[in-house]
Amino acid sequence: MIRRKSELEAESIDYFVSFVQILGLPKSIGQIYGLLFVSPEPLAMDDLVERLEISKGSASQGLGTLKELGAILPVRIEGDRREHYRADFDVSRIVNHFFEDRLGPRMDHGE
Repeated sequence: MIRRKSELEAESIDYFVSFVQILGLPKSIGQIYGLLFVSPEPLAMDDLVERLEISKGSASQGLGTLKELGAILPVRIEGDRREHYRADFDVSRIVNHFFEDRLGPRMDHGE
């Protein structure tokens, strides 16, 4: 059963989609982070796929990028073998990490 997104979830997702698109990142990254940002409990990739109605490939790629950026943290849930995630709320650290690790090297090479 697919649970409908609450108004808060929908607004958070829309906000972060707009934010990541300014940085030139895929929409799915904003969707995933936006949902994790307001979720009271950590979510597994399957939960994200179902709730956001995105492909497993998009979810996997988005989670990988968010991990690289330090935007999400893995959480272990007792009795569940799946990896769960929660948002790191320090958005300024995420932006700094993006500029240092992704944009900085490109600027250094004149791209």
